[in-house]
Amino acid sequence: MYSTEAAGYFVELSLHSYWQLSESFTLAPYITQGLDFKYRTEEHNGRNHLQFGLEANYDLADNMSLSGHISHSIAQNDIEQEAATNGDFSSQDQTYAGVHFNMSF
Repeated sequence: MYSTEAAGYFVELSLHSYWQLSESFTLAPYITQGLDFKYRTEEHNGRNHLQFGLEANYDLADNMSLSGHISHSIAQNDIEQEAATNGDFSSQDQTYAGVHFNMSF
């Protein structure tokens, strides 16, 4: 919806650090700052959310891996102002996780 109706743009800046803890196990902590310039809301330009998380990958074999992530996103001005406009004064912060199994042929 937003991509077809929006007149602005959205930018995410990320820092990732990859740590190879063993030949088959990698951790990658990251932090991402989202910036909204009249894309999500026309009334506000600037910080949308701050997200930090951890990704992990374990190679089970040459063609199989198991990976997962946990992330926490902190709502900032753009999200908080939109929620308040809609009458929602609860926390807009979110935590989520996922597990992935990859196999290549």
